[in-house]
Amino acid sequence: MEEYQVLDLVEVNNLYDMFKHLVWFLNKYGIEWTMVCGGLLGAIRHGGLIPWDDEIDIAIKKTSFPLLKHLVYILTSNSKYKLVRVGKYCKLKYDDLWIDIFLLDDDWTFPQKHFNNFNFKEDEVKPFRKCKYYDIDVNIPNKAEEYLSRVYMDWNKTAILYNHKVKKKITLELTDELRKPYQLTYT
Repeated sequence: MEEYQVLDLVEVNNLYDMFKHLVWFLNKYGIEWTMVCGGLLGAIRHGGLIPWDDEIDIAIKKTSFPLLKHLVYILTSNSKYKLVRVGKYCKLKYDDLWIDIFLLDDDWTFPQKHFNNFNFKEDEVKPFRKCKYYDIDVNIPNKAEEYLSRVYMDWNKTAILYNHKVKKKITLELTDELRKPYQLTYT
């Protein structure tokens, strides 16, 4: 498994710390959010960061972005993190690590046309359910498994290894070893 990992232990722990900080912040200020894309897959299938991934994906409604932007000084007050707008989404960054924060329409659909296959159906999102991402309680769509089956066909049988550093896809049969999340030095 280690041959597919692109983050070292320090990077994994830093990404975890940044994510824990973001979750605390969103919950404290009442910004509705949910895990999406690889972040959702990691939460459901691995209980944490997919071991070959290099970032985490969440979504908020784009109508919440002004509040997030207004409160950005609190989110970034430790000066380690920066919130950067990238077109129709933003990133919370720390060095070369990031969390994608997708800004979805009010019906929880992606405004980017190339993300149409990731759109939620009306009854898939709310009410949110809770799931463990390591020791963090995260929001996931109400029908997360149905959504994953529709979007990632064989998500519970096949692992498609992809990240932004290697940028090539490798498909493997999903084994117990591949189901384990990146290991942290602490939680």
